[in-house]
Amino acid sequence: MKKIILLLLLIVSLNSFAYDDKSLAYSRGSGSKSCGLITDEAKNIPNAQYIFEEYIAGFSNGVNYSLKGKADYLNQTDLIALYKFVIKYCEDNPTDNLNKAMSQMYLKLNGSFPWVKK
Repeated sequence: MKKIILLLLLIVSLNSFAYDDKSLAYSRGSGSKSCGLITDEAKNIPNAQYIFEEYIAGFSNGVNYSLKGKADYLNQTDLIALYKFVIKYCEDNPTDNLNKAMSQMYLKLNGSFPWVKK
């Protein structure tokens, strides 16, 4: 039963998409889900945490790979701590999406958005 629920969750997330605030980036999958939906799934679907953790890891790796100047924009923060930050952010901001939560995490850890040129 758990495998069926996870499979359905994956299928639904593949059909989701979002744009950033300036329509500069297109996101598919879990990143475009609303924070309200993310917190509901995290509480009610067994092992949903792992899907979100993998998205967080992929997003983080993508930023680290694409930006020059620093090897780790997450300052060696572990994945569980990142997941907890995202869940807390989503609980406080249910109308935002996972990508916005990730952006806020980068802002907290770095003091600015590393992908926005000053």
